[in-house]
Amino acid sequence: MNQNQQNQTNKNSNYRSFSERSYDRDRDRDRRPRIKGIGNHGRPQISIEEHQLKFDYTKQAIELLENEDILCSEEVIKDSCDKFENIGNDGDGLKENLLLGIIAYGYLEPSRIQSYAIPQIIAGRDILAQSQSGTGKTGAFLISVLQRIDENLNVPQAIILSPTCELAQQTYIIGKSLSVRMPNVKFSFTVGGCDTLTNIKELGGTHNGKIDKSAAQIVIATPGRLIHILKEHPYLFEQIKLLIIDECDELLSGSFKDEIKKILEVLSENVQICLFSATLNSNVVTLAKVILNDPVQILIKKEKMTLEGIKQTYIDILRPEDKVNVLIEMLSTLPIQQFIVYVNSKKNADMLKNFLEAENFSVVSITSAMTKFERAETIRNFKQGGIKCLISTDLLSRGIDIQQLSLVINYDLPRANNIESYIHRIGRTGRYGKAGLSINLVTKYEKDIQNLISITFKCPIVALENSHLKQF
Repeated sequence: MNQNQQNQTNKNSNYRSFSERSYDRDRDRDRRPRIKGIGNHGRPQISIEEHQLKFDYTKQAIELLENEDILCSEEVIKDSCDKFENIGNDGDGLKENLLLGIIAYGYLEPSRIQSYAIPQIIAGRDILAQSQSGTGKTGAFLISVLQRIDENLNVPQAIILSPTCELAQQTYIIGKSLSVRMPNVKFSFTVGGCDTLTNIKELGGTHNGKIDKSAAQIVIATPGRLIHILKEHPYLFEQIKLLIIDECDELLSGSFKDEIKKILEVLSENVQICLFSATLNSNVVTLAKVILNDPVQILIKKEKMTLEGIKQTYIDILRPEDKVNVLIEMLSTLPIQQFIVYVNSKKNADMLKNFLEAENFSVVSITSAMTKFERAETIRNFKQGGIKCLISTDLLSRGIDIQQLSLVINYDLPRANNIESYIHRIGRTGRYGKAGLSINLVTKYEKDIQNLISITFKCPIVALENSHLKQF
């Protein structure tokens, strides 16, 4: 047997260790004391009926038309366009320099959400738009914003709100790329951690007794920093005509909801508001109808929230502390270039990272306890491909695009009150039509959570098999 054949035999043996048995609780006992406490403990109290009701927002959409797996307003179908050059008011198409930037970025034709949403936004309509992760919704609202602003008017005209600095930064990078042929377009990256005085200057405020007359037209922000500047300098936002709220299910929930209210109180009553997310629930849809003005809607049937290109699988684990052994084998043997491991807490992220590093594996982690700059550097290093495994909390479950990522591992399944984060987590893979794989490491304590996810979103989650791994 030659060396290549021997290597393949070893890989096949390792595949069997993942897919053909529950993980052995008695293997490698000496590792257990160092990882006690990693994983979910305690049986969750779950009402499947309550969760199904929460996500059955389509009952509120009886006025919408059904078009394959989408429910949408009649004008959405009528005005949709399958070529960027034909999108625009009265069929004039997009701005020439914007169109050149779109082509340079790599968009050859609009994705489905882009063909549906862009015509409505540039026509000035409020919109509630839902699209699966990895289908180009960020491109949809950025292209619309770049089309709508007046490039020759150097005042803030559009705000794009994101729940995290990381998502805002990715939006900023994509926006700069799409506007590469539009030299007069300026962006302000207005998030916590950036210098406040610099942000004020970028927005046209007074700095050192001087006013910058070439203010940014597009403000990419997180709510906290934006509110801080709005309170002190509301006049800077008098000509805002478009507000994009990305990941609106998160920004219209919890404490974020109060922050959005504060922002809307300062902006003009006539501002156009566009809401985007990969997941929605009944409460968010109800609230959206309150703050939006006669909106067009694009909703996904809940059973279509996950992309068909993502194979969703699980491995039975007998004890929570045995999960780490599965990760060790994966890091050692899988031919997959990179993957993300999701946990539910900073404590679990730190413990898992420390343990794997003690076993001489090169891993990185990202949590909310890190500074914005530390998190950005971690993401940058991971994207460059030198590190195989990134451990993250749900901080990194939304919007982050890593082209070479083909596997997501749920070390902890999401908690019962946040099962929609499962959709966002696995959406980091299988993007833009590529194949993806998700693996849940499931103990008996998490069976109910996995069943709840599968029933609520009508997504089959099957036992991991050799064939699932070999295709990657």
